[in-house]
Amino acid sequence: MISISKVLGILMMFGSTLILIIFSLWVFGYINGLDPNLAIKIAVYVLVIAILAIIGILGYIMATYPHPVIVNSVGEK
Repeated sequence: MISISKVLGILMMFGSTLILIIFSLWVFGYINGLDPNLAIKIAVYVLVIAILAIIGILGYIMATYPHPVIVNSVGEK
């Protein structure tokens, strides 16, 4: 029997390929009725939002992470 993770992986692989093909056709203007400039605007917007979200998460981690304990004498009694 095939596992759920394998089925999900196969669906992700084929789904991403299909979306890549459709998006490429949209960007190059082969789909009538859809503005190619809108495809570029959406892609840039998603990319900027993803980068800013990553920066925000890293900033939150840096601001809330506890300071390490500094040991001055290692090995001394």
